Amino acid sequence: MRKMAVVLSVFLLSGCDTTYQAMDWDGGYQEQTLDTGHYRLSYQGNSTTQDYWVLKSWHRRASELCPAGYSVLSIHAPNTESSEQAMEVFNNPLTRRNPEAAGEIKCNKQWLKNK
Repeated sequence: MRKMAVVLSVFLLSGCDTTYQAMDWDGGYQEQTLDTGHYRLSYQGNSTTQDYWVLKSWHRRASELCPAGYSVLSIHAPNTESSEQAMEVFNNPLTRRNPEAAGEIKCNKQWLKNK
């Protein structure tokens, strides 16, 4: 019985965060092609997603779009150095926010030649 309770608890807690995915009702990534190898990219989490996860997922998607590397032209990302978001979630459910990283990337020229 105890083992089942632990498994159920892990399942319920892990189901709360945004998984790495295309934009859906629960968050995810989306991009807009601005030019060949030039993208506007965003990644949005839900109210329980940690800031560092959102930024990490933004860079993961950038790497998928530009396998040979990319330059970040601009980025607006949550502050990953503080636990402000987590405290905000637990202190007051009315102030919950969905952290988001958004910006523009340009793929390295090597990738553009192979495209």
